[in-house]
Order: sequence, then C-alpha cells, then structure tokens
Amino acid sequence: MLESAPGEGIESGEQVIDLAEYYGSEELVASEFVNHIQLKHSTKNSDTPWGPTRLERTLKGFAERFLALEAVLGS
Repeated sequence: MLESAPGEGIESGEQVIDLAEYYGSEELVASEFVNHIQLKHSTKNSDTPWGPTRLERTLKGFAERFLALEAVLGS
C-alpha cells in the first residue's frame, strides 16, 4: 500500500496505527475512505483499564496523523 510517492510517506502518527484500511484504492489520494485503527491490549496489565492518561500518546498520534493527511489532501 502506498500513501504517496516513494520517499514521501506521511510519518505523523504512524507509530500508533495498528491497522489501516483503504477503500477504493491502495493509494491515499485515490481512496474513497481510509480507516486507521489502534488496538489497545496488554498481556502484562490485562486488569488495568485504558484510561485517558494511558491513551494520551495514541490520541496525540491520531491527531497528528489527521492534520498531516488533511494538509496533503487539501481538505
């Protein structure tokens, strides 16, 4: 899957995305819909809820990703 030309990938928020689904095309600019998913799981802390503090990095990464994609697509 390519989001852009080789060497021009969007790195913002990339580390928090576990799954990216592209509908209509494998290329970002030609896709009809893109769904980024982050699966929260832990085998070491399975009894600890994922509260806002533990989600801070994920939420920040998704926000950075959204803004970078918006800038590229000119929405």
